[in-house]
Order: sequence, then C-alpha cells, then structure tokens
Amino acid sequence: MLSGANVENEVTEDGEYDSHKEDESETLSDIDDSDVDAYLHNEEEKHMKKMLWERVNRVYVAVRKILSATF
Repeated sequence: MLSGANVENEVTEDGEYDSHKEDESETLSDIDDSDVDAYLHNEEEKHMKKMLWERVNRVYVAVRKILSATF
C-alpha cells in the first residue's frame, strides 16, 4: 500500500462523512525512485503483458476489431 494513500473519515458540519480527506503529511514524493522502478515495466515486459491480455481477452479484441471496421 502506498504511504500517501491514507484516507480518513471525518464528519463535516452537516453531519455527513467526508472520506476523501487525505493525510497531508505524506505525499507520493515520499516514495523512493527504486520502489517506483519496481512497478514500471520495460519494453519487453510491456509487450508480454499486452500479448497475455490479448490472449485472455481474445473475444473482446475480436469484437473491437469488427466494430472498428464497421464505424
């Protein structure tokens, strides 16, 4: 879980809950570059992920090709 993703519930003046208040003491700049690099894919990994997604979702891909050819 990202450290900047802390969300708290706070009661507003009208008695409703505001669940979008973030802890302002933590931001995404607190994440090390090496941690970010671990989540990013290189070109080969992107290609493999695309091929896997298209294989798993081949019906969706086929329908999209048909629809794009008709419009």
